[in-house]
Amino acid sequence: MMAPNAVPDASPAPLAVAVVLEAQGCAEWIACVLADLCAGPSARLVALRREPASASPPLSPFLAYAAQDQARVAQAPDPMAFVPFADLLARLPVLASVPEAPAQPADVVLDFGHGAAEPAACGVWSFRFGDARPVLAGETYFAELTGGATSCALTLRAERADGTSVVLAASQCHVNDLSLWRTRAPVAWKARALVRRALQRLQQRGPAAFCSAHWARGFRFIEAPFDRFFADPFLFVHQGQTWLFVEDWDWAVGKAIISAAPVREDLTLGPLVTVLETPYHLSNPLVFAEGGEIFLIPETLAMRRVEVYRCVSFPDQWTLHCVPLDDIDIADACVLKDGDAWWMCAAVQDFGGNGWDELHLFRAPALCGPWTPHPDNPVVSDVRAARPGGRMWMENGRLHRLVQDCAGRYGSGLGIFQTVPALDAPYVQDQCAVLNSFDFAMNGVHAYDAAGGIEAVDGRQYQVALGRFRADWPFPRWFGRH
Repeated sequence: MMAPNAVPDASPAPLAVAVVLEAQGCAEWIACVLADLCAGPSARLVALRREPASASPPLSPFLAYAAQDQARVAQAPDPMAFVPFADLLARLPVLASVPEAPAQPADVVLDFGHGAAEPAACGVWSFRFGDARPVLAGETYFAELTGGATSCALTLRAERADGTSVVLAASQCHVNDLSLWRTRAPVAWKARALVRRALQRLQQRGPAAFCSAHWARGFRFIEAPFDRFFADPFLFVHQGQTWLFVEDWDWAVGKAIISAAPVREDLTLGPLVTVLETPYHLSNPLVFAEGGEIFLIPETLAMRRVEVYRCVSFPDQWTLHCVPLDDIDIADACVLKDGDAWWMCAAVQDFGGNGWDELHLFRAPALCGPWTPHPDNPVVSDVRAARPGGRMWMENGRLHRLVQDCAGRYGSGLGIFQTVPALDAPYVQDQCAVLNSFDFAMNGVHAYDAAGGIEAVDGRQYQVALGRFRADWPFPRWFGRH
C-alpha cells in the first residue's frame, strides 16, 4: 500500500520554501533549519513572514520551572535557546532580502507559528511535539513529563488546501523523567533533521514521495465527509472485489448506520453504499462467510442484544437471521468458529460500567446459540486489554484477538493477545503486540482488519470546525470533538 515512487529528474531544481515565524524570534533549532534552507541545495527560501505571538502565555509556575530547569541542565548548543529576530538577521543577513510573500507560489510552507499560513503546492508543513505546536509560549511535553510517560511523540505533517493532512514523518522519543529540557532538546534536534530529510525526499522523488494522499507509513488516509465520521473498519472479499465496511456516523442524526464501499487498486474508495440502517445506533460491522452464506454482526448496544444478519443480496440487502443474546448490555461482539465450537468475545457493561474495561467470553455449538458464558465472566477486567478491537483468528491452535487499549482515553491504542479458550478452565491471555495511536500519528485508534492483501485501521484526529473550514485542533484532547 505504499505510494509508487516517481522517477526523479536527472538534476531536480531546489524546492521553493516559504517560512512562517513568530514575530519576536524563534528557538535555536528553528534558526538552524533556516540556516539549512539558506545553504541548500534541496531547497531555497523564497519568503519569510512573521506573525504575532500567542495572546495566551503559559502559567508563570510553568515558565519558572522551565527556565530553572534549562539553566540547571542545558548544554551548548541549546536547541531551545531563544534567538531574537534581530540576532537571527545578524547570523543570516540574507534573510533581510527575503520578501514576506513569494513572487511565485511556494512548493512548501514551513509553519513555525500558530497555523495561519497560506496553502502551498505540497502543503503547509508543521510540527507537533506531542499534541501541540512547538511555539515559544508552548508547554510542549510538560504533560508527558508530569504524567509519568516513558515516550513522547514527534510528528511532521502537511496540511493540504483541501483540508486533508499527510503525516510526513513520525518518531517516538525518550522522556527524561527528571528534566523537561533533557526531554525537549533531543526532540528539537531530531525535528531539524526531519525537515532536512523530508525536503530531500520531496526534491528527489517528487510529489509521490508523500504529498499524495498516502501516509508516510504506507496507509492511504480516507476522511469522511464534513458532517460524518467513519470508524470500525472491516474488510470482506466478495467475488474477487475487496469491500470496506464501516460505522458511518452522522452528526446531525446522532447515530450511525453501516456503510460499505469497494476498495480500488490505488486504495481509494468507490461509491459508498448503505448496508444496514435501523432506528437505533449501529457500529462494529463484523462481516464474514460461513456455510455458503454471508453474515453481519453489528454492535447493537442500544437494543441491549446481539443481532445476526444474513445477506440476501450483497452488499446492501440483509435480513435479521437471529438474536443469539438478549437483555444484555453488550458491545463489539466478535465471533469465530473453531471446529465444532463457536467462540464470542465481547465487552459487557455491568451495573452502569462504561464497557471499556471488562471482557466476557461465550461458547456455542452454532452461530445462533445457545451461547454459554464462561463461569468466571468477566474473564478480563483491565481497561488496557479487554474490549475487542477487530476480527479474531486461530493460529497454531491459539485464538488471537485484537483489543482496544483505552487507558487514558478511548482508542489510546491496539493490542494483540492470544489464548486457548475453554469454559472449564481459567481464562489466561498472553500479549503478542501493542500499538500506540501515535504510531499512526493520530490521537486515537481502536479497530483493525485485513483481507484481500489490504489492511485497514481507523484513526481519530481532533479538528476545529468553523462552517466548512477545518483545521487540526492544537489544544489538549479533552477540548476536541471526535
